Amino acid sequence: MPTTGNGRPLISVTNWPTGNYDKTMEEEANWLGPALLVSDEAAMHIAALSLTISKASDMYGASEPLVRMRLNVTGAYQRVANRRRFARA
Repeated sequence: MPTTGNGRPLISVTNWPTGNYDKTMEEEANWLGPALLVSDEAAMHIAALSLTISKASDMYGASEPLVRMRLNVTGAYQRVANRRRFARA
């Protein structure tokens, strides 16, 4: 294997990923990452406390668009509203 002047191996461009990937796995990864950053429980917590997107973003270390997406995908605001309505009944 070719090396640099200091003895470290050179990384061949031919060893880089070719772009062939499993589309299903890629789609799952696109959902898993955000779900790990802002879980269903976290989204419910954000909605229950009426945190701003900015505050929630800072709290969970996630971007504002990601927090907004997780709140929408989980239906957190509607679920919290339903719980509050049910609790009053």
